[in-house]
Amino acid sequence: MDDVAGGDGVGGVDFSDEEKANAWLEKQTDEIRYALTARAALRSCPNLNMLGQSRFPSLALPLFRVILLYALRGSGKVTHSDWLDAKVLTAQSVAATVADATQRGSQDWADLFSGGLTVPIISGSTYAIAKSCDNATAFTAATKDSAQSSTHVYSVRLWHDLKISDKLEENHKFFVQRLKKDRATWGFWHDWYLAMWEGRFTDWDLAVEVAKIPDEVWEQGAEAVADAIRGIEARRASALPRPENVPELERSTLLKYVEKLLANPDMTALAADGAAQTLRQAISTYLRDAPANALPDELAHLEGLPALFDGIATLAKSGGKSEAKARQMADQIEALNAKIARLEAQLKEARTKTVNGLFTQNMLRAAGTAFGAGAVATLGLSVRHFFGEWPDEFTLENLRGFLIDLQTATPIDGNTASLPPATDV
Repeated sequence: MDDVAGGDGVGGVDFSDEEKANAWLEKQTDEIRYALTARAALRSCPNLNMLGQSRFPSLALPLFRVILLYALRGSGKVTHSDWLDAKVLTAQSVAATVADATQRGSQDWADLFSGGLTVPIISGSTYAIAKSCDNATAFTAATKDSAQSSTHVYSVRLWHDLKISDKLEENHKFFVQRLKKDRATWGFWHDWYLAMWEGRFTDWDLAVEVAKIPDEVWEQGAEAVADAIRGIEARRASALPRPENVPELERSTLLKYVEKLLANPDMTALAADGAAQTLRQAISTYLRDAPANALPDELAHLEGLPALFDGIATLAKSGGKSEAKARQMADQIEALNAKIARLEAQLKEARTKTVNGLFTQNMLRAAGTAFGAGAVATLGLSVRHFFGEWPDEFTLENLRGFLIDLQTATPIDGNTASLPPATDV
């Protein structure tokens, strides 16, 4: 390979030759060095699975933070990087301190990484991190990375088309399962790690928000960081513009319509109960057949809809037509409208990106079975019924469109026969 980069990292170098690799790295931009270092470090992450339960959170979190910051720095998505460079230095210091204490307490852990993962992270030596994998394949992967531009490298699978060792494959599998088992704490890192592994991470705006979480929150540990990330995600979801196909309800008009709903309490309750039961059954079917312990992020807002329909049904069954009851019913319907708007807005945003490689074949099949025409039609008729409108071609158009997209999506493991399972198997 040519040892002189052409343009933004194109050309590459043979990473099995330490002298050439380091000489080549010195000629590259900061973005290329950061991007390749983040990728090299991610290849070592499965070995975190070797840590005991007590040590795992204390080291995994600072390492994840450093790698995320390196990846973000290498992405070129941050125009002014002074604040990011400061974050990198802080995270490096914390990771070094934690790793030193961890390694002194476990010689096996120190040996596992041939001198420690954080040393090359702090020095920024992509070569050293590749070596720390204790796998010659890592050098080949780094070589292939070096032939990519820093911006394009994130759209390439972490190990390209290479076969990794059985030990690393096993560690990857159980590492992913370990993160998934406690989604409340590690959900973001589980999804981010898999997306980086599979070359499909694109939400750099979210990465920036996570990077900006205050240092004092990181100091409180993984659970505090998880809470902060959930707050960021909730704010981002609510900030999406309301889609035109879910207009806001005019309060005075809604109150008049509610009078008609309360004048027919049995039918109102049946409509709400039917929608709640249909959705619960669809969600249950998906979780069973996918198999999964949560809906895809794009469909997460569906989980809150049954409870809103339950509230409407309960009010309808309670008897009476007081003004207070009418206001309560209007409040429930407005909450339903807001939830549908968030669902449609998030799906509209999701449809601007590809769904290829996001889901396993079982997930795609389960989504088609669970959320088929019957479930969508029932939901569409129900929400329009309570909004006082007749369904039209734009009713739930983004939900319908997203489910259609899934029918033709390429599964996550469709062309990865030589690679370990990327998802939680």
